[in-house]
Amino acid sequence: MKFMSAMLAFCLLLCAAAPAVAACPNPTSEVQLTVTRVAEKTIDLTLTNLQQQRTTVTIQSLDGTVIYFQENVKKHNGYHKRLNLKDLPNGKYLLTIQQGREKRQQVIVIKPELGMLLSTIR
Repeated sequence: MKFMSAMLAFCLLLCAAAPAVAACPNPTSEVQLTVTRVAEKTIDLTLTNLQQQRTTVTIQSLDGTVIYFQENVKKHNGYHKRLNLKDLPNGKYLLTIQQGREKRQQVIVIKPELGMLLSTIR
């Protein structure tokens, strides 16, 4: 009985620590986006609860005229990518995650005197 209790506690801990694991899906239908600054011009992008639907990840100029990165994610409930933005010129960029009609966006600003700034996700 103690072994079963320990295994149950371990499984609950695993679900809390790794939300992109298929065994513990997020009960909401929303795409969850987490962007973490790793270095001066490097970010970690993590998406969860994609419900195996086609999801597009794009980084483009703020006016939408130039696409610097685009990737389609299919048949996954999670996605992780480390993006090195060191080759992007100074300016403002829009990170967009789109799944069907649902869209999450974040502005990335690269300035020589400030480095890289990230807006809140909306």
